[in-house]
Parts: sequence; structure tokens; C-alpha cells
Amino acid sequence: MTDKNNHGLGKPWTTTELSEASGVSMQYIGRLLNQGRLRGQKIGHMWAIPDSEAQRFIEEREGEKRKDHA
Repeated sequence: MTDKNNHGLGKPWTTTELSEASGVSMQYIGRLLNQGRLRGQKIGHMWAIPDSEAQRFIEEREGEKRKDHA
């Protein structure tokens, strides 16, 4: 099974993938990761964001967009 972004379930996300899927900048995602507000693991110079955390973040962003347009 895959999500709407054709991202395999369970596969970690990169900041680039999450940025494209959520509509926020890679810098913002990096800031959230560094602040501990978004869960991920730094591997070398790249972040690996668990699929469940990425899906939660995307759903949260979509909820905020719906609220803004209500």
C-alpha cells in the first residue's frame, strides 16, 4: 500500500520529500527537526523522517489549510 504521494508505507522520508508533499520549505522542516518538534534521525548530513511522523505532519498541515479556508 502507498499513500497519495506514492511513497511506500514504512519507508523513511527525506526533508525534500516531506517538503514537496506538505508544501512547506525544506528549511522549515529542518528547523522543526532541530527543535525536536518533528521526529527524525540524522544520518550523516541528511534526515530520515519516519513514515508515521511524515503522515502525521502532512495531515496536520492539511487540517490547518482547511481551517484557514473555513
